[in-house]
Order: sequence, then structure tokens, then C-alpha cells
Amino acid sequence: MVILVGKIRRGYVRDSEVYFVGFLNANIITSDNVAVLIGSGKVGLLVSNTCILTTLRKPLVINTAYCGSALLIGSKSPIAVGYVKAGKVYARRIYAQRLEAREAVLGELCIIDEVDVTERTTFIDPYMYIKKAVSLGRVDYAYKVLEY
Repeated sequence: MVILVGKIRRGYVRDSEVYFVGFLNANIITSDNVAVLIGSGKVGLLVSNTCILTTLRKPLVINTAYCGSALLIGSKSPIAVGYVKAGKVYARRIYAQRLEAREAVLGELCIIDEVDVTERTTFIDPYMYIKKAVSLGRVDYAYKVLEY
């Protein structure tokens, strides 16, 4: 288990569990079980079975993330992700260039350039933007959809 607190600049972080709070600048983070990143900074590659990412005041930038299940929650500032591939994704306040998942739950203020979901997509909030939807699978809405 690795616990990092504060301003960290590392090239490579690897352990069975990685917990981080603060400012992080790392090229590669790999974890066998859980990777929890709370704060801001930049990560080149994130690989873990469970990825939990959230921001505090400044954005968190992830170039590529491969996760079994991913929880991406931006607070005042968003999480910017270049490419996410995960089995299950919950996203809120993110900017993503490409998101691939088996199941996705998309919350408020998600801006995604390209989405490819194979089984099921749930929209929690209508205030989101998808530029290109390759596949959404079965679509569910957690809010009332107005029909005109």
C-alpha cells in the first residue's frame, strides 16, 4: 500500500493499492486493486482494477486510464481525460476525448467527444454533451424526459 500526501512528482508509482491526496505529477500509476487520486495534477497512464478520481480546486488531467471500474467525480474543477477504457464508469463533471465502457452512468456537466458503451448507458442529468456516440447500448434516463 502506498499513501502519498502533498506535492508529489514521480515518474512511476506501483503497488497493490495507491492512495493520493494533493498535487500529483506522474507518468505511470499502476495498482493491482485500488487507485484513489484526490486533488489535482497530471498523470500519463493510470491502470487499476478500481479507479476513484476526484478533484479539489484545480483540475486533474489523465491522459489514458484503463480501469475495471471507474468513479470520476469533478468538483468545482473538472477531470480531463484523454482516453478511458473501463468495465463500469460513473462520471460527473468530466471532459473526455474518448470513453469506452461496458456500462456507463453519466452525470451532470459531462462533455465527451466520443462514447462507445456496449451494454447500458444511464443519463442522470440532462446537462451534458456528447459529440459522437458510436454505441450507447440500452439507454435509461434517471430524470423525466419531455416528449413534444
